[in-house]
Amino acid sequence: MGDFSKVVVSGNSMYPLFHNGEIVTVGRVEPEDIKIGDIIVYKKFDDHMTIHRIVEVHRLGDKRICFETKGDNNPSKDEYVVHPHQVIGRVEINEAEKYTRERKLIILLARVSFDEKTKRMVKQIVKEAKIDWDYVMAASSSNKVCALVFGNLLKIVPDVDLPQDILLNYRCMRVKLQTHNKYIFEEFDRVRSELKRAGIKAFPLKGSWLIENIYKDMGVRSINDIDCLFPREQENDLIKAMGNVGYIQGQYDAHNQRIEGFSREKQIAWKRKMNNLMPFQKTTTIKSLPTVIFDFSFALDLSKDENAVKEMINNAEGECLRKAHFFVHLCAHLYKEATNAIWILETTDLNLIKFCDIREYLTEMNKNDIIEAISFAKEYGFDKAVYFACYYLQEIYNEDYSEILTQFEFEDYDFLNQFGEADFGENSSWKKNFLDRLFAANNMDELENHQDFVNNYKSFLKM
Repeated sequence: MGDFSKVVVSGNSMYPLFHNGEIVTVGRVEPEDIKIGDIIVYKKFDDHMTIHRIVEVHRLGDKRICFETKGDNNPSKDEYVVHPHQVIGRVEINEAEKYTRERKLIILLARVSFDEKTKRMVKQIVKEAKIDWDYVMAASSSNKVCALVFGNLLKIVPDVDLPQDILLNYRCMRVKLQTHNKYIFEEFDRVRSELKRAGIKAFPLKGSWLIENIYKDMGVRSINDIDCLFPREQENDLIKAMGNVGYIQGQYDAHNQRIEGFSREKQIAWKRKMNNLMPFQKTTTIKSLPTVIFDFSFALDLSKDENAVKEMINNAEGECLRKAHFFVHLCAHLYKEATNAIWILETTDLNLIKFCDIREYLTEMNKNDIIEAISFAKEYGFDKAVYFACYYLQEIYNEDYSEILTQFEFEDYDFLNQFGEADFGENSSWKKNFLDRLFAANNMDELENHQDFVNNYKSFLKM
């Protein structure tokens, strides 16, 4: 072997750092230079190579040394020691992989439903690793799961030694979320009453339904606006009803602390592109929550095809969508924002909370619901959206979604790594891998070859 070579990962023992089938770079290393935390490739048997992390180094004399190893995703250390003659080399880790333990901890905690294995893994990471809590706070905040992550952490490891500023930030965040969400949902009740009085059909989407029914805690999930699905033929009645309860279609002027109507140019541009009405806003008395925003959609994606929504509304169960339809809407929303450049510029293209929403909602669905969802997705053209969501859900949480994935077949699967067709007229391929995009502060570097689009969008914002 030369100074560097490539090795293909087999299995998930090093998840989430390495995934099955991933290619890693391995460099030559002298045994005495190997230290705790390094990831090595070694021969376990004749031709069987293993990629695991060093957890103990035993020096038995001047020239005698051996190592204990462990897969990051395994519950315990390997049952054997590794000797120098077995070592093939050390895996080269780039800067993006520096925080693998922290990323893994965030993923393990960004959920509502837990099994005992996951709890053990959380305890093990916190006990054995030096955690960069500032990174966990920042990365979980950008993924909109901060309160969920730290709330779960304190339940599973109540004696965790968190820095005081981190603990204080979490507690303040939780109180802020509770205050905001309580106010928003009280306002939602008032709006629902007015819409019902006016005979308007409106069904809660995303966090508007999930916070009360899945998370069941006003202090763990944020909500930027109240999202609802409605039939477009009721648009004029809806605008009138929202006006009756003080809502204006406009944008908030922070300097003058008031809502101003959209310009004619922006209205035209919005109607040409978007699958929802321009947002309705109303000012509040809470400084940290200047407005409450309502977002009404008449289609599930930028194709603006209303047929699927009509089917969903006609078959709704009381004031809620059918489980199969709600699941497809979650997938469609995620796919729309993950593959369109507008949301890259808004830094909302990818975040963990969207995947967590889908994961938890799937626990509410039975086999018949899933069959119905797959059929609905295929009929109305959301097959790629469902496949994309479940494919990456499997990658993030290391759980088996083959029951859904195997029901779809495509000519090619390039769409899993592409974006921008609706924005640029052709697809662009991502430069970063999925997990790096998920944990990046933003992905605007992916748009460096599309400055015309960026400039046009900035002009739109100024209208």
